[in-house]
Amino acid sequence: MILKNRFEFGIAKILHSDEQVLWKATPTTKFIFSYLDIVMIPLAILLMCYTAALFTLIIGSVGFFAFLVAPCFIMGAYILYSRLGKKRRIKRRSLYLLTNQRLIGYDTRNDTVRDIELQDILLLYFTQNKNNIGTITFQRRSKTKLFLHEFYSNRVNTYLCAGRVFNALYEIENVKEVYDLLSGVVEK
Repeated sequence: MILKNRFEFGIAKILHSDEQVLWKATPTTKFIFSYLDIVMIPLAILLMCYTAALFTLIIGSVGFFAFLVAPCFIMGAYILYSRLGKKRRIKRRSLYLLTNQRLIGYDTRNDTVRDIELQDILLLYFTQNKNNIGTITFQRRSKTKLFLHEFYSNRVNTYLCAGRVFNALYEIENVKEVYDLLSGVVEK
């Protein structure tokens, strides 16, 4: 897979001198509906339509109450934007790397690097949809001090790192092949 130049510059900064890249990829930019999208997008549209109708009814009688309805419309628009536009933009700037020592998640916008040593991966499992795109989730060995440091550190986007701890590779193409490669490297 050919990656854009902005990723190539970032990779040189991330890697240690003795590391070799075994695999690199970005999340697919195809829009994939999650279960949350199926619920939130219609809800946001419904909220926006309801508040727009309420706004037009109220504007004729009392102008003050119209401004109370506006935040609900803005909230619906933000939910719709975050489920459609923001998700795609975040995926475009994310990069995943598998080296002979670490699994790395990299966000090019703010140079956020989240990684896990391969020997710290305890369990691996993956989910795959019919388009051969899926998510690989891993569980790390318990290191309380490291876990708490990562949990309370600066924010990272939810598609690069679930929550604030790097524990999944989201929306990867050919997920079964990547899972097999990662399993082979982790078992060594």
